[in-house]
Amino acid sequence: MFYVEDTGIGMSESVLKRIYERFYRMERSNMKIYRGTGLGLTITKKLVSLLGGEINVSCRDGQGTRFEVTIPIRNE
Repeated sequence: MFYVEDTGIGMSESVLKRIYERFYRMERSNMKIYRGTGLGLTITKKLVSLLGGEINVSCRDGQGTRFEVTIPIRNE
């Protein structure tokens, strides 16, 4: 298991429901500094899934976000 965590702007519950959708980007009218295509988390979730793992997110709006990735290890 590993995680990526930040102390940024966080996300609301309504955004959390959609973050893995292709081309979905969080927009805030007063913040135009965040760029991207909206594919990063979609691709990450698919790759983690192909490896038999899971990705989970926890956050509070205005207080940062934490993504936890768990991938099983095979001992052969």
